[in-house]
Amino acid sequence: ISLRTPDHLWTALKYWVASAAVCGIWALGQKYGHLPGGIESGRVAGLSDGPNDLGALCACALVPGLVLAYRDRRWILAVLGVAIGLILSGSIGAGFAALVAIAFCLTSRELARLATISIAISVIVLLLISPLVGHSAITRFSAATTVGSAHNQDTLFIRIDTYKAAWQRIESEPFLGTGLDMESSSIYNDQTGVSYQVHNLFLGRWYDSGILGLIGIFLLVGSIGLAGWRLILKSPDRLLAITIFAAFIAYIGADMSEPSLYKRYSLVPALIIVALRAVAIRSTQTERLPREAADGSKARLNVAQNVPFATSP
Repeated sequence: ISLRTPDHLWTALKYWVASAAVCGIWALGQKYGHLPGGIESGRVAGLSDGPNDLGALCACALVPGLVLAYRDRRWILAVLGVAIGLILSGSIGAGFAALVAIAFCLTSRELARLATISIAISVIVLLLISPLVGHSAITRFSAATTVGSAHNQDTLFIRIDTYKAAWQRIESEPFLGTGLDMESSSIYNDQTGVSYQVHNLFLGRWYDSGILGLIGIFLLVGSIGLAGWRLILKSPDRLLAITIFAAFIAYIGADMSEPSLYKRYSLVPALIIVALRAVAIRSTQTERLPREAADGSKARLNVAQNVPFATSP
């Protein structure tokens, strides 16, 4: 209703990227200053609920930030804020999702060069610069995949155990879920004494919402993804369509390893896809009306020309 033109959507995108950059800068203040917020084993949350949430938010906003900076260099500072938030979150899944989103841009003529440069810079940052902030990508990955590490709450094996427990419950009762509240949708782990949500967008919905929840999330993700792809093929603003679809890919990638049901800020790419689709439909209808009016006038003229004139006696 309110975002009716591509310019409106670009403005909304700018505010969203700016908000993600603020979260990243806030995380920097948490890490090295005295700003309030949680710090978990060297990982910070910024203004989000947790480090993984910060990582998912920044992963989704990274490609839009890069495109904004590509169009206007003043947005480089915002890109730095988003990148800082992604690094300080220490989220492996979010980092991988961001790289996948950037890699998708390689398929676009408009963004292929930007994507190539961004991937090269990302690799350098992850391997060389990130150790300066207290942990490198390699160290973080090693800790997350080591049994009995100090970061046992983030280990790969804990998530695998959670997946196994969720699948056992699904096999016993595939039609009814356990419930959508935090207590019902969590699985208790005997080794750590902590309850965990299922860190997967689709498996988690099947576990807590049953078969209807699984079908629902497939329909939602599939329809939004299809709409985004169609906008890339034919859209009033192809660059905006590619940018938002890449952000949506980052959202899906990050949520393959995160509990995402209530992380609504990550749904911003989906919302802009829906709004851009509405813009495209309105523009098509606007183009069709004058054409139909012209065709109607032409038809009336042809009819009039074929009516014989009455002859006088």
